Amino acid sequence: MLAGKSSCAINAISLLRAAEQQDAETASKIWLQQPLLGRSGMGVTALPHITNCSVVWSFGQNQDEAKQFVADLVDSSRTGYASSLGFNFPTYPKTVPDLIVRLTKDSQANPRDKYVVLKDALHWTPNLGVPGFATPAYMEVFNSFLIPKMVQSVLKGESSPDAAAAATAAEIQRIAGKWRQIN
Repeated sequence: MLAGKSSCAINAISLLRAAEQQDAETASKIWLQQPLLGRSGMGVTALPHITNCSVVWSFGQNQDEAKQFVADLVDSSRTGYASSLGFNFPTYPKTVPDLIVRLTKDSQANPRDKYVVLKDALHWTPNLGVPGFATPAYMEVFNSFLIPKMVQSVLKGESSPDAAAAATAAEIQRIAGKWRQIN
């Protein structure tokens, strides 16, 4: 998009921030939009690339230290949000009580209210695992980028849609099986 060769991006905040740093004129032409309404029945949803999910697993070691880490992470949400230039939305919105003001008056944006469309992002960005819970298996699938890699292999002509879907499904089943054995 920065080169003028695409019209849509999934990682829009990062892309727009890069444009603001590299080419203000290009950045002024890039706009953010809520995700499109799909047929999933869940309403408007977006990929969870602007939210965080932290848990302390019941089978984990050092649980007291892990709980303290999560508490410290929550306490530093405001700093994390500011340092990431708005890319990392706070897990707990009350930790950045002026979020709407920040989105409305962004000093790097042109116009300054360009990011206000994200004010409801936490409502249309579901928790990882929706409609269920974020499980260790789900997190491994998400963090290994299986779905984007599947799409990429089709777009690059490296495999057919059916072959890519079958290979990805097999890998997801392998990961799920591994975690069933652990639990």
